[in-house]
Amino acid sequence: MATKVTAFCNTCTLKWEYFFGETQELSMINLALNYIEQNQKNLFVKENFFEFINKSFSGKKDFESMPQETKNKSMELFYNQFVGMFSDEERTMLESNILLKHNLEIYPIYLSSLPEDERKVMNIPLLSLWFLNQEEYKRRYNPEIIYIQFTKEQDYLVCPKCQSMSAAVIAQDQV
Repeated sequence: MATKVTAFCNTCTLKWEYFFGETQELSMINLALNYIEQNQKNLFVKENFFEFINKSFSGKKDFESMPQETKNKSMELFYNQFVGMFSDEERTMLESNILLKHNLEIYPIYLSSLPEDERKVMNIPLLSLWFLNQEEYKRRYNPEIIYIQFTKEQDYLVCPKCQSMSAAVIAQDQV
C-alpha cells in the first residue's frame, strides 16, 4: 500500500502530493517478481506469464466469473505492463539469473533541469534486484532527477519549485 503525503509550501504557497511505497500498479509487478523468486520461471515468455496469472487468481470469484475474452484481454494488458516495466538490461538479468529477492516501490522526484515554474512532483519506481552470486542491482536514472528529501521528523519535504525544505505536511493517506 502506498502513502500519499500532501504538503503545502510556505514559500510559493503551492500544494503538492508525494507518493511513497507500493501502488496498486506496482503490487501486480511485485506479485510477478515474487512468483519468479519462488518458481524461477521466465515470465517474459507469454505462455508462462498467462500460466502464472491463472494460478495466482484461480479460485478468486472476480477472476473466475470473467468471460474468457475479458480474462485474455486483462492478461494481455498486464503482460504488456510487466514487460514494459523493465529495461532490456533488466530483462536479460531476470531471464538469465536466479532471482533471490527484490524491492520495488514508488518514490517522488522532480527534474532540476526544468524552469522553476514547470517543475512538478513525479513518481518513479525504485527497483533493486538481488541475484545468486551477484552484487545488488539498483535501477539508475538520469542525473537531473532529484529525489524528494524530507526532515528527520517527516514534517517537511522539499518543494520542487522552490527547491527548499519548505513544504509542510498537512495530510497523509493510505492509497
